Amino acid sequence: MDGIYYSKTSETTVAVTYRGSSYSDYDDEYSGDVNIPSSVTFGGKTYDVTSIGDQAFAGCTGLTSVTIGNSVTSIGAWAFDYCTNLTNIKCLAQTPPTCYSSTFYNVDKSACVLEVPQGTVPAYQAADYWKDFVNIKEIALLGDVDNSGVVNINDVVCIINHILNKENVTFIEEAADVDCSGTININDVVMLINKYILMRDNAPAQEEASKAPMLTMADNNYLHLADIEIQPGETKTIEMLMTNANEVKAIQGYIKLPAGLSFVTKSNGKVDAKNIDDRAEDFTLSCNIQADGSLTFAQYSGDGFTYEGNSGGIFTFKIKADDSATPGTYSIDLTDVVLSIGGVGYDIPNRSSGITIGGSTGIDVIDNGNIIDNLELIIDSSDCTIYTLDGQQVNHLQKGVNIVRTKDGKVVKVLNK
Repeated sequence: MDGIYYSKTSETTVAVTYRGSSYSDYDDEYSGDVNIPSSVTFGGKTYDVTSIGDQAFAGCTGLTSVTIGNSVTSIGAWAFDYCTNLTNIKCLAQTPPTCYSSTFYNVDKSACVLEVPQGTVPAYQAADYWKDFVNIKEIALLGDVDNSGVVNINDVVCIINHILNKENVTFIEEAADVDCSGTININDVVMLINKYILMRDNAPAQEEASKAPMLTMADNNYLHLADIEIQPGETKTIEMLMTNANEVKAIQGYIKLPAGLSFVTKSNGKVDAKNIDDRAEDFTLSCNIQADGSLTFAQYSGDGFTYEGNSGGIFTFKIKADDSATPGTYSIDLTDVVLSIGGVGYDIPNRSSGITIGGSTGIDVIDNGNIIDNLELIIDSSDCTIYTLDGQQVNHLQKGVNIVRTKDGKVVKVLNK
């Protein structure tokens, strides 16, 4: 199960073992990073993983790290014999599991780091055969991202900064993976706030880590943008839309604009973006413009709320087209999107929307002098063409500023009061 082999040791327990009838039947059946859970379910029944059997990993030279669940109490003879590339053992057991002089035979104990729970280093340093490891250290306190010794709101800030690619003075990656998924994303923020700051018990145990699956469009949970038209020199407000069949607690992602477009910032340098109250009134929105001009964003609720409804806008941001932007049709890309759903951070497939620079007016030059009051000019739709500011042709003047092309080719802005 999950690439690990087990043998039944009682009606309620199992041991990790090798593949086949002998440990030598297969070469390197275990390699890379192996995570031994505290329990497994098979045939509808759950078993505690209480031991690692004799020779279970013997000869697995491709094994580089192993995490041992907190329910393991014993490790058999020659269990890790000739695991010559094993560089990290993370043992979650509060009490050092019993083992043999041969258990870690031919493991380089001066190079392999042994990580153990907070406060248990003295016990492992005193335990037979565990004490042979030169480098025994505590597993990072989950949530203590800034390595201050306590978990507080600054750790939330550190994870948000990491997501937005902002610099942190101190950042402990292992501590930031609060949901133990193997990746750091917006779901870790949700877990950190709820379990460690607001003391809500909704985070998975460390030994139950599993990599978040990829949702597909068929799952009906995704972010998207409507197709957009913009004129050179124009600033436009864009809605980030979300369709979600499930309850979503937080989101993150990147927005990448084509050449000639840029994100609008306020006078204080912050991105001009804000929540849409209908769906995200009680959420916090954080944004950061990257060196390549793309925008990272994270939206989350410190109170554990979910987004209202199942479709529609959740926040707005502004973009501007350069005066010299080349007319044409391009794409805005949404990448690296993660949705926090049911305590798991789900990766969402990348998605693009169309953006047309220049619209459908065909207007290249506009008289940028004083806007003409329509009382000074009789507008007859039979001898001119009228457009809204976003480039859509209309049959008559709209309230506010209109773009008018006369029969002689002159283009003016007309104010209709």
